[in-house]
Amino acid sequence: MASRTRTGALLLLLLLLQQSLVFSWKKEEFRNCNQTPFCKRARSRKPGSSNLVVTDVSINDGDLIAKLQRKNAGEAKEEQEEVMALRLKIDEDPSLDPPKKRFEVPDLWLQRVSTEVLDGDSAPSSIVYLSDAYEGVVRHDPFEVYVRKKGGDRVLSLNSHGLFDFEQLRKKKEDEDWEERFRSHTDPRRYCPQSISFDVSFYGADFVYGIPEHASSLALKATRGPGVEFSEPYRLFNLDVFKYLRDSPFELYESIPYMLSHGKGHGTSGFFLSGIVLPSSQGRIDTLWMSEACIVDAFFFVGPGPKDVMWQYDSVTGTLAMPQFFAIGYNQCRWNYRDEEDVQQVDSKFDEFDIPYDVIWLDMEHPDGKRYLTHIVTIADPHINWDESFYLHKEATQKGYSVKDATGKDFDGWCWPGASSYPDTLNTEIRSRWAEKFSFQNYVGSTPSLYIWNDMNEPSVFNGPEAQFPLLLYHLKVLTLSLTGISSLVSADVGGFFGNPEPELLVCWYQLGAYYPFFRSHAHMIPIGENLGRQHIHYTSLPYFYTLFRQANTSGIPLVRPLWMNFLRMRLLSAMMRLSWLETPFWYKGSTEVMPNMHQCICQGDNLGMTSEQESPTGYKEGVTRKFEVSEESIPAFQKAGTIIPRKDRSRRSTPQVVNDPYPLVIALNGSLAAEGELYVDDGKSFPFQRGAYMHRRFVFSEGKLTSSNIAPPTSGKALFTSECVIERIIIPGLSGSKSALVESANFRADIESGPLNLRGRGSPAVLTICKPNVRIEDDWIIKIF
Repeated sequence: MASRTRTGALLLLLLLLQQSLVFSWKKEEFRNCNQTPFCKRARSRKPGSSNLVVTDVSINDGDLIAKLQRKNAGEAKEEQEEVMALRLKIDEDPSLDPPKKRFEVPDLWLQRVSTEVLDGDSAPSSIVYLSDAYEGVVRHDPFEVYVRKKGGDRVLSLNSHGLFDFEQLRKKKEDEDWEERFRSHTDPRRYCPQSISFDVSFYGADFVYGIPEHASSLALKATRGPGVEFSEPYRLFNLDVFKYLRDSPFELYESIPYMLSHGKGHGTSGFFLSGIVLPSSQGRIDTLWMSEACIVDAFFFVGPGPKDVMWQYDSVTGTLAMPQFFAIGYNQCRWNYRDEEDVQQVDSKFDEFDIPYDVIWLDMEHPDGKRYLTHIVTIADPHINWDESFYLHKEATQKGYSVKDATGKDFDGWCWPGASSYPDTLNTEIRSRWAEKFSFQNYVGSTPSLYIWNDMNEPSVFNGPEAQFPLLLYHLKVLTLSLTGISSLVSADVGGFFGNPEPELLVCWYQLGAYYPFFRSHAHMIPIGENLGRQHIHYTSLPYFYTLFRQANTSGIPLVRPLWMNFLRMRLLSAMMRLSWLETPFWYKGSTEVMPNMHQCICQGDNLGMTSEQESPTGYKEGVTRKFEVSEESIPAFQKAGTIIPRKDRSRRSTPQVVNDPYPLVIALNGSLAAEGELYVDDGKSFPFQRGAYMHRRFVFSEGKLTSSNIAPPTSGKALFTSECVIERIIIPGLSGSKSALVESANFRADIESGPLNLRGRGSPAVLTICKPNVRIEDDWIIKIF
């Protein structure tokens, strides 16, 4: 780059650093509930104030249709079902000639319905079949919708407290003022107030989770009631704020109207819409949901288990896409590198300190004047520089592709380039046109190895009524997002975004980041240094991570999970759990130990831990709290009893070098001396896996035999994936007395070694290792231990 460009980048940096001193969190710049009319109205309503009744129930083309009215006025109601999820829709009655059509999404299908008079009711209720175990109930008078188990126990209910309200569309009277004002901004309100609000109760729940994204605890806190800390509701309104308040109901980047509950011994349920949490002493958790517009279009997910709820939810919203294999390696990013020489110097530092990495990211200063798509760019934001000479802006203006303001003109907002317009991505044609800009043919300077960073999947406007100068947040809520369907390439900015953290904190952050599904450092101007963490542990774990991505892709179960998702009776919220693995870095300055609440797990020093349920030095019983030593060089990691985890143990610089390495298998036996696990492998870079070009193996250890079998469905035979990789080592802690292993398919005896397991502060139980069985991962085989 020319020196003039470098000077411009430096001047921008100084400007941003000065602004960072000015734009801190200012609570008064954000409306609270009392300053937001629809929120204030909804919160002021008293239980039982809804006087709605259901009339004129009929079945028409697979839909249950009914009138929902307040004795003398009407609203239309539908409800439908799919994958054991009850769908409730409430919209305007079209016969009443509303001024406009509210936004809604496509329909689903209802199976069958019956009528029944419930105990204590004078009016009938409509009973909707959901499955052999669950049914939905539409109570006619008073109006209520709930899901119950066959036999009567409720799971979820709507309007059991009578707080439902639906402000209907109407024409403006001469003396009415619909305008809403906040600070210097005025919303003219072309249409009348049209908010909706209702209560939802989760029965048998100890905690509720979800509705991200907020900088608060995983378990949502009560926002009303005696002694309640929060006085504001959790908001679902995206903000891109410079700084945010920790432990606050204010919103951040994402707004996902999905809440799920979990109760110890009572199962899991979920509710998907668009809320505040109310305390309850009646064996349930009550919530109030408020929306400024749209219709009621809600899904009830009834479980009964956490993974059932996740699958039901993802059946509606879709599962995550498979990432390319290199993307789950280590990613290096900064806002911003000064020039090509700066990028090359950072790259050389990885070589100098022998740190593996796969991707280097370029942030928004890279394109010319932040005019995205004009050079070889790795970042793109959904705003277009308002410049008549810029071809994207000219095209959007001429063809009407931009979001319009209330007067019908292209909306003019302020974002990174300055004055900006925004593509109307709710329009399918515009979405398609925008996507074409990123194609290999259209992206100027594109190469086969160029990948796009979609930095803002939602537009950011700096000069709106509730706007702060936005910068990237240094931490995303790596568990809440997973529970609400965003569990793919999501993580924190490892190392933090602003400033230089102390070495101890930086190392701790890298220890944690090594176990994120997406491992990316990102900072304002922090240089890469020595001993930043344990990236090699992350590379060791890549086969396991990639297998988990495939499970999430097909089943909807997130990669990162709270412990209660795997251990239904546990209530520990702070740790992270994948299918078989718990990782515990040290969290606080000066800490030298961690005390996880164990559930049949054990630590193996600075590597992966093993376990057994039986009473032996290799395992811990449920609910036992143990102390483990931690340091900058090592962190405890735990493996669940009864699991088998594939690894890649050779030290490599990047994922392409890992691909053809052999696999070790780590087998953590349960009390029955059994275990099982999976390995998914494809080419890691293209889409033929969708046509069956992959391997999916299941490993089962039982009665002294380790078996590998194919669990991939049959394919046409035209797109098969093959691999010459072998199993080079099988590690089985706690199994002693064996002297040889027979690979039955090849009639080959493999050597067995027995050595100590590296446990800090504990004994050294025997670890049985089968050396070089060299069986191929794509073959069926059995290894018998004698």
